[in-house]
Amino acid sequence: MRKEAWAMSVCMVGLGLCALAQGDVEEEFSEVLRPGLVLRVDKGCGAVYELGEYLEFTIRSERDGYLTVFDFDSAGSVRIIFPNNYWPYNYVRGGEELFFPGKFAPYRFRVAPPKGKEILFAVITERPHEFVPADYVLFQGIFPQLRLSPEEAARIIVRAIEVIPSDEWWAAAMCIFFVGEKPPPQPQPQPQEGWGLFIGIGDYTVNRITIDGEIRIIEDLRMPPGDAQAMAAALRSSFPHQKVITDGEATYSAIKEAISKWLGQAPADATVLIYFSGHGAQARDQDGDEKDRFDETWVTADGKVILDDELHRWINALPARKVVLISDSCHSGTIHRGIWAARGRTFYIPSRKWLRPLLTDGLGDDFMGGLRGFGKVIALSACRPHETAWESGHFGHGIFTYCLLKGLEGGADEDGDGWITAQELFAYTQDCVPHCAQQITLDDGSHPAQHPEFHDGIGKPVPLVRVR
Repeated sequence: MRKEAWAMSVCMVGLGLCALAQGDVEEEFSEVLRPGLVLRVDKGCGAVYELGEYLEFTIRSERDGYLTVFDFDSAGSVRIIFPNNYWPYNYVRGGEELFFPGKFAPYRFRVAPPKGKEILFAVITERPHEFVPADYVLFQGIFPQLRLSPEEAARIIVRAIEVIPSDEWWAAAMCIFFVGEKPPPQPQPQPQEGWGLFIGIGDYTVNRITIDGEIRIIEDLRMPPGDAQAMAAALRSSFPHQKVITDGEATYSAIKEAISKWLGQAPADATVLIYFSGHGAQARDQDGDEKDRFDETWVTADGKVILDDELHRWINALPARKVVLISDSCHSGTIHRGIWAARGRTFYIPSRKWLRPLLTDGLGDDFMGGLRGFGKVIALSACRPHETAWESGHFGHGIFTYCLLKGLEGGADEDGDGWITAQELFAYTQDCVPHCAQQITLDDGSHPAQHPEFHDGIGKPVPLVRVR
């Protein structure tokens, strides 16, 4: 990929990888991918860029930290895209979308030969780290180049990640796309039929529960049963083994049995999908594994809670090696009352004002955070930890589920290959959910903010449904 500079010479930088090294580099990085960082090119990872076409990419980290982005080119060279000699300071703020090259950058990215597979790899850490010894870095032009082969560079970067102290937060992401043309697909073994569990709770048989000594009033919701049924129908072709549990059937014991026993029948090479629509809550952490000191929970129809720790244990015990977890719920502890057109999937607490701090870890963080090489779960959740997940009669579903369904109809197939992956589905909801939330008007005349979250513990595309 060529970088065109204004008022300076044009420098050539490829974002391709020679055929011999592609698999080695991808395999190295796939072992250290960790949720908390989203990296995307503007056409979507897996897309094809024509020669001469301009390219942009975006990055968003869930937390503040020090970001490094590497670029592997088709000539066998490796460059550091960020930080660079134009933008040398690499501390970034969590939650902010970073655009590269950016509006005021004196360069642009243009795709150049040779044709082939393209890889970007990004890592962010809580404290500053050098991932490549200075002896191997040549500070030429805007983007430093490494005096290493792609395979050597990947191994050095991975080794540097593996020695990050265990008490330090970090995240890593990879984006693969193609220049000129996509290579013909390699023969793949026929995947096992998927197993899907769909839970939707709107009618709570117990509406008054106590968590951490506080009484909480659960308002019934209208959409979750329909959410679960619609999601099951949309995924039936790829997940023919289905169980749908709604309203009063969705008790704590029934959900536990469905996950632990029924999904436990799925073979190791099958994909398991667990979908939940209903109320979420937070409970005070009991084992010290939560950075924000609170566990995220699902609330069952009989007024009990499923802690993220419990969910983790149940899923980790499954034979299946790929699990997609989708949660259309929220855990902020806030409530919006007296709203006819839209309701939040949270609680009213009559005993006293809400005094707890905002959550900083979401369900996906708490489910996979701190587990290096978990490599089993992809989690999609409806909103950020401090936000509310909304449902609306206008959309006929929870907003997040509405966007999931629209994406599964075909809108999420970014690369046009006829398959929608879990990664593509999340990318579709990133734009769809905030747009839909802005169409809701609250009692005070404002519009709610809702932004989906994604946590990829697998690092490779997980197909969900074929659309053609």
